[in-house]
Amino acid sequence: MTTDPGVSPRTVQRERTRERILEAARALFVQQGYRGTSLREVAAAAGISHPGLAKHYSSTDELLAAVLARMEAENARALPAVARDGTLPFSALAARNAATPGYVALFAALLGEASTPSHPSHAAMAARYAEVERESLAVLDRARRAGSIHPDRATAAEMRRFDAIWDGLQLMEQFLPDRVDTPALLRRLEERWREPPAAAPAPPDPAAGPGPDPGPGPEPGQGPEPGPGPEPGPGAGPDVAAGAVPPDASGYRTGRERRAQILAAASALFAQDGYAETSLARIARTAGASKAAVLHHFGSKEGLVEAVLDARDRELRALAGHRPSPPGGREGLLLLVQQARVAARRAPGLIQLYAVLSCEAAPASHPAHGYVADRFRAVLADSEALFARAREDGDLPAHRDPAQEALLCIALWDGLQYRWLYDRGIDLTADLEAHLAQVLAP
Repeated sequence: MTTDPGVSPRTVQRERTRERILEAARALFVQQGYRGTSLREVAAAAGISHPGLAKHYSSTDELLAAVLARMEAENARALPAVARDGTLPFSALAARNAATPGYVALFAALLGEASTPSHPSHAAMAARYAEVERESLAVLDRARRAGSIHPDRATAAEMRRFDAIWDGLQLMEQFLPDRVDTPALLRRLEERWREPPAAAPAPPDPAAGPGPDPGPGPEPGQGPEPGPGPEPGPGAGPDVAAGAVPPDASGYRTGRERRAQILAAASALFAQDGYAETSLARIARTAGASKAAVLHHFGSKEGLVEAVLDARDRELRALAGHRPSPPGGREGLLLLVQQARVAARRAPGLIQLYAVLSCEAAPASHPAHGYVADRFRAVLADSEALFARAREDGDLPAHRDPAQEALLCIALWDGLQYRWLYDRGIDLTADLEAHLAQVLAP
């Protein structure tokens, strides 16, 4: 708050009011969740009228962004204390975030919500990513000069991957708190900065885009039957086409087509506005169906969101093409890169859907929380098995822990997808390949 004697009393009063609003919003968001808090409740807690609050903040989205900006400003003020003597501060900041009530959950909420380009905070979040990268590179440069990291480290690409892992771990910890310890994992990554980097793959041609499209794979009934392979990554998946008929659909053709239309409408609306803000009535109108028809096919809104996520996974497996059964460790891990390429090229809509729903589902009370948690467990189990196989084959150095590498790899994939939604110039494939090149033996 300003204390400049030249500032008018009216400006001072306005700033004090905004401070009260932000304090009230922060307390309510932490206590009952961002989605469960109305502007009227914030106004009452701040001791002002609802119209009075609207003069400062017109929506809960805008208010959430302001609350988080304030919390991040507090982090920025704390940075010099944890980055003294050229030490790396990132794991310490992660610990500070984890100890700040509501910070990680609120950040996750905004990360998903604002990934839609039309969201009022989308540009601010994109600018935040750029600013975080700039500040992080400055910290790394000081650490390199102080001898805290290897002199060949501190590239922008490595820092982008580190930040993506950080974002992915923070979200994953909301679903698997017994398995994910973000500060501890970041500390291990910081220790790796002392090691010389592995030989990096040749940089991609910027004009080439995210890499060659591997194609849809063999037509059904042609070529070898795909084996189980690794589960697709947690956020990857293609758009659900309006005419697509899921294999478990039942009933007459008209009913199957209507079910697919409802799935397509729900996918698009959930990706745009999230689960909580999308009503069954709106989904029904968009699909050209009745609300009763939606309930007939899916039973409930909770059943519909799970069906949407199931459809995403099935479609990704179909697009991924032939998969060796069982895949070798290195081969299977490189298949993850192929899946990321397929999703980024053909399915940005469902990457968007996953970003919104997974972040919104972070609170345990959300209907999709259990689904996303189970999805993380399955993906991590498959990835850990691939890293273990790679170690058996001599492709993963013996000192690397397959369970830890699985966590870092999936967190990277998730974090890169969130970041890609704010900056489509990011090459997910190149970053995943570069990460695996640093982890696997040459």
